[in-house]
Amino acid sequence: MKQNLKNKTVIIRLILSAVAIVFIILGWSSVISDKIALAVAVVLIGISTVWNGVEAVIDKRIKSAVLNFVMSAIIVILTITAIFL
Repeated sequence: MKQNLKNKTVIIRLILSAVAIVFIILGWSSVISDKIALAVAVVLIGISTVWNGVEAVIDKRIKSAVLNFVMSAIIVILTITAIFL
């Protein structure tokens, strides 16, 4: 049962990442605003990264969890900087 749930969460995170890539491509090709595309993509990637961190905490992989949370924070900080500059 636990492995089945883990497989489902992997698929959901894969879909989140794919949708983020689509938004980046739409922003790059000027279909939508660059800043909107970047913000949406970062939110989706941030959700995926935090989700990875939570699963790492549940699996008692604390170093991996800390790394995921730190990377998520760095992504958000760099995005906020990019959007407002």
